[in-house]
Amino acid sequence: MNQRIRLAAITAVFALMVFATATATAQPRWVLKVKPGDPGVVAVFDVLNQGKDFWFFPFTVTNKTGKDQKVLITVNAMTDTKKTYLSGYYPDAFKKVQRILGRKIRGMREMRGVIKPGESWTGVALFKSVDPNMDRITFQIRGVEDVIIRIKGVSFVEERALEFNYRQLGDEYFPWEEPIEFIGKRWKILKQRTKVKRR
Repeated sequence: MNQRIRLAAITAVFALMVFATATATAQPRWVLKVKPGDPGVVAVFDVLNQGKDFWFFPFTVTNKTGKDQKVLITVNAMTDTKKTYLSGYYPDAFKKVQRILGRKIRGMREMRGVIKPGESWTGVALFKSVDPNMDRITFQIRGVEDVIIRIKGVSFVEERALEFNYRQLGDEYFPWEEPIEFIGKRWKILKQRTKVKRR
């Protein structure tokens, strides 16, 4: 190996070491612990016996940061049929889900405010008229971590969301009867890291 190749190899290794070190020290200032519940589908019928299906996604966030944290948590649902749904407020569906879960839960309107150290909030996101032809659904949670991170004393903004992925195969006409399989979770970057400008 000649000297030029050796120098290039050493430079590449050094660059990887610097990148790994920066990545290891690039931690959010705080992150809430998120535990998903079992998602499902409920049917709600009106006085004319007309039914509407609602997907629900229960989850629990716990503050283990040791400090009060002010949060505004939101949840979106996305399907493999390229459709996105915002969680909504549906009182009848909410009451039915609460009966199914057998415990007191928060609606998404209540998943905001100050969560105290050691406190846990259990909420449920509801989605109306999700595409019955979908086979995969992803629930994307935002607002469970600080967007400001520090790397060697320099502040950066980086927005991420925590995604939980599921699969449901079967009869599109009776979605509440089909099993829902958990596939996995991941952090997704929504806004690339940018340096905070000094005032």
